[in-house]
Amino acid sequence: MSLWRLYKRFRWWDWIFLFVICGLTVMQVWCTMLNVDYMKNLIAAIQFNQQNNALYNGGMIIAMAAGTFACQVIIALLASEMTASLATRLREEVYQKVNDFSVGDIGKFSTASLITRTSNDIENVQMSTLMTFRMIFSAPVTAVWAICKFATDASKELTWVVIVAVFVIVAVLMTVMVFVLPKFKVAQKFIDRLNQVTREGISGVRVVRAYNAEDYQNAKFKKANDDLTKVNLFTGRMMQLFNPVMTIVLDGASLGIYAIGASLMKKGETDYSVIVSFSNLAVQVIMAFMMLLFLFVMLPRAMVSAKRIDEVLRTKSSIVDPVHPISPAENVHGELAFHDVGFAYPDAEEEVVSGIDFKIHQGQTLAFIGATGSSKSTVINLIPRLFDCTSGEVLVDGVNVKNMTQKDLRSRIGFVPQRGNLFRGSVKDNIGFGQEQINEASIEKAASCACADEFIEKMPDGYNTYIEQGGSNVSGGQKQRLCIARALLKNPKILILDDSTSAVDTATDAKIRAAFATEIPNTTKIIIAQRISSVEHADRIIVMNEGEINGIGTHEELLAGNDIYREVYESQNGAGANADFDEEASSNKEVNQHA
Repeated sequence: MSLWRLYKRFRWWDWIFLFVICGLTVMQVWCTMLNVDYMKNLIAAIQFNQQNNALYNGGMIIAMAAGTFACQVIIALLASEMTASLATRLREEVYQKVNDFSVGDIGKFSTASLITRTSNDIENVQMSTLMTFRMIFSAPVTAVWAICKFATDASKELTWVVIVAVFVIVAVLMTVMVFVLPKFKVAQKFIDRLNQVTREGISGVRVVRAYNAEDYQNAKFKKANDDLTKVNLFTGRMMQLFNPVMTIVLDGASLGIYAIGASLMKKGETDYSVIVSFSNLAVQVIMAFMMLLFLFVMLPRAMVSAKRIDEVLRTKSSIVDPVHPISPAENVHGELAFHDVGFAYPDAEEEVVSGIDFKIHQGQTLAFIGATGSSKSTVINLIPRLFDCTSGEVLVDGVNVKNMTQKDLRSRIGFVPQRGNLFRGSVKDNIGFGQEQINEASIEKAASCACADEFIEKMPDGYNTYIEQGGSNVSGGQKQRLCIARALLKNPKILILDDSTSAVDTATDAKIRAAFATEIPNTTKIIIAQRISSVEHADRIIVMNEGEINGIGTHEELLAGNDIYREVYESQNGAGANADFDEEASSNKEVNQHA
């Protein structure tokens, strides 16, 4: 069923191609069967020294061979066009579908598995479908046509030779299928695992080398590679049984036909030309059954891949646009409110975030601070709908974000995640990522506001300097500033910075905040940070603890009334300047518990 659902994506002219393939297949088989008759007549003509008859039949054999060749070429071209276009559309659909997934939806599969489904699985479907279209019509037509000729022209003895040969082929293939088919699904899972380990090793190569963990990572790769190799070896060896079995069956069938034919010739019941022609006919029957049954081995593998592809295509995104979307009022820009918001991950029994309630007006700065695991990032991820809250509501410009289209909502938001991504291309391309029409002046202004112009101008080619995938040729601080510049170029009404200056020194951090105050005064700014110096100038600061708001107010108000905030401030500005926020928060929690 999964495979058929994928086939529904054929274009209307692809079905015409399929009809043409059927017609050409019949014509191909017709030419092949006529060749058998012409070969019999040629042998008889040579045997009885009928030169003209021999030349005629020889010419017809060449003509039929040319017709068979032409049919095969056209069938191959049409089938290739159909399957290649299908694969192209499937890759596009899967990629677009994944792009529509929420973060939670992607987690249901894994990145490695999605890559495998987009590449290896689609390729399996394409190749299997190509071979199917080339064989599935030819094999049964050839088999039926040849069997009819046997039934009408051949003796019972010769017919039984072919029947026994076909029975042996079927028995062997069915045995192989029983052992091989369950391994196909296992093989795809092992491919996912191998891709995952490879991706982890390459993306984390610096950590691997820093910890001298090459042997450990190599062992993980070897284990995944060996598991896949064992399955492939087993399936490959079993499939290779076809070759010796086919050789034995074909040789045995030919030997049987000639042996029985010789006996019949002695009795005067047949002649040599008949024996040769039916030997060729027997080969056609056996090959037809072999191809037909071979499809039953290929198709299950394609069905496994088709099911994996269909799982992605049929997965409904947990975050969808409303049927009747609402656009915020044009005269309101960047106002944000949380009303008793809670959030729980899918299949989780308890909410990780609860009772979040605050409001911030246009142009103000709201900061979040708290220990690792306090759900700061989870809260701000609810604003652009990377997740949807499970209780309460999030309002942007007075409208529930669930009532807005994702495109409309995110067009108002500049988002810099904790781990910003850079893409292959120039510095200019990365800053202008996703923008259709941009000019260099806007890019330079955004870079200046993010304090990225300081290092961009020192690069060999300035804004045209090439950035490697993932930003591997720039530092962490430079990567963060480029990502901030990218967000600023959108001219967002709400700017979200998820610990986006953690790799930037305090002086540069201060410059960025000063640039925000002068360059984007009307933009609402949401900041997550671990350093008090990064948040103390915010209009309001929220202290998070275990998914709840522990305190909210200005820097001065929290210093006076919030123990966690005060202790962290003192640790970062006093004798314990190097103390960690998480340590202080944990210490405070323990003190409160003992109290």
